[in-house]
Amino acid sequence: MSKMSRMYQIFQSNLEEGEDLGLEPSPWVIGGDVRIPLEHWDALQDLAQDRGFVDPELWMKMSDLDEVTCEIEELEEFEFGLMELQKMLRADMMMMLQRTSHCPEPLPGWEHARMIDAVLRVFELSDTETQSYID
Repeated sequence: MSKMSRMYQIFQSNLEEGEDLGLEPSPWVIGGDVRIPLEHWDALQDLAQDRGFVDPELWMKMSDLDEVTCEIEELEEFEFGLMELQKMLRADMMMMLQRTSHCPEPLPGWEHARMIDAVLRVFELSDTETQSYID
């Protein structure tokens, strides 16, 4: 029986090779890209939707910009929703997303907020030219 590899939500900036996002070292950032374990991205999506921060269709679209481009209004709406989610996570630094069979390693709110920092930085640098996909 083969072991499945972990899936990631990728946000790829349009930075030149060798450039980085200019963030503190983070396990979620590799050069100009952000790699978030898919189960954590899904948990963040659930929380954002439960709180009404991001429309589910918009979340899905912004998570799959490999062949699709977004409008500036959609980008701004998504960024605003992510910032609201980030504020909530930072307000309760000990908050942990629930451990489930889908998300076996709960992380504190501040760590999920760092994931969002990295995603927002990619969009800040690359705007509507950001690519995102699951790998």
